[in-house]
Amino acid sequence: MITSSHVVGALFAAATCVFALDLDVNDPDSIRNATSVIAHGMMSYYTGNVTNTPETVGVLGPPYYWWESGAMWGALMDYYHYTGDSSYNDVLTQALLSQVGPEQDFMVPLHAKDEGNDDQAFWGFAAMSAAEKDYPQPSSGYSWVELVERLWNTQVVRWDTESCAGGLRWQIFSFNNGYDYKNTVSNGAFFQLSARLARFTGNQTYVDWAEKVYNWTVDLNLMTEDYHVYDGADVLKNCSDQNRLIWTYNAGIYLYGSAMMYNYTNGSALWQQRTQGLFNATANFFSPFDNATDIMFEPACETVNHCNTDQFSFKGYLSRFMWATTLIAPFTKIATNQLLTASSKAAAQSCSGPGDGVTGDMMANGVQFKYILSKNFNTYKESIFTSITYVINNITSSISLGVSTLSRTESLYFKYLFLFIIKA
Repeated sequence: MITSSHVVGALFAAATCVFALDLDVNDPDSIRNATSVIAHGMMSYYTGNVTNTPETVGVLGPPYYWWESGAMWGALMDYYHYTGDSSYNDVLTQALLSQVGPEQDFMVPLHAKDEGNDDQAFWGFAAMSAAEKDYPQPSSGYSWVELVERLWNTQVVRWDTESCAGGLRWQIFSFNNGYDYKNTVSNGAFFQLSARLARFTGNQTYVDWAEKVYNWTVDLNLMTEDYHVYDGADVLKNCSDQNRLIWTYNAGIYLYGSAMMYNYTNGSALWQQRTQGLFNATANFFSPFDNATDIMFEPACETVNHCNTDQFSFKGYLSRFMWATTLIAPFTKIATNQLLTASSKAAAQSCSGPGDGVTGDMMANGVQFKYILSKNFNTYKESIFTSITYVINNITSSISLGVSTLSRTESLYFKYLFLFIIKA
């Protein structure tokens, strides 16, 4: 977290480095080794495959909400894809398929009280990654992309034109708090899934909806002229009064969706402008202090030392989607490398807990990184998943991402709410 300069100094002086990741950002083997430590530590907190009950399989317990489990599996999907380590694939497949629900659309009755449109979409992100990365298909039932299409079909019919000229509500069910709010993460996720499905399938319907959702966001003044993305708006006020909080993950979600549209449209000037604008706006999330150049932070909550469980993870999604954007909109790559390498090094060199790569508080150039899960939730009630993304810049290869194969210097990013952004 970001604190005042004297508190930062006191915390930094008091920190005891029990364990630090040995990371050479220029060495692919070093990055793979560090990532392996993280993956192993992360998975030590998941026991659903052991207990194997409907309540526990595929999900983490409190204080983590259902959607964060979906984000975790998306991280593990990336880990396998970029490292080739299939150790966790059986658990990953079981977890994803355990949450598809009776209609195979990631609508899970057991989680009706904590499943909003955004929550559902994060499971869709993981399944979409499985499709794009050619992850082994389920042995029966629908394919990965078909599962995402079925999820998309549930959301498109929720597009609500009775207020705010359209948009998805935050919550799916009226009995959940937030039903009267249209937030950008739900709409941005729908936009991104539409763009990714458009690119993967070539279906014009998805193209049309990606354009529609993006334009709605702009028309409702939820995205500013300089591409800052606000949090949402009140349905009861017909969305006339925007909540102007700006979060890292909203920026990342819209950025990657725009990059997908840029790529799908073969480099359209309009989508390049939008992608570049959204990328430029991410500067708001870096360099909180003079001695913390290019280190990512969450200005909406870290500056007041008040991030909650969900918010600790948001930086991971921005870093994940920034790196992914470089693969399909290469004009962002040089600047992305500059912005994220410093954060990667700082996170890796910071103190951690007992050696599992996931616990503890640590300071780096005045920014306090909260690494993932705490070993003791009673002691570290606020030390929740904080995403750290691992990236390899120096592996030349071709990776299939849907309908086309991309040749380029590949970034290995292991993302998710469990580390904070170790990239190179």
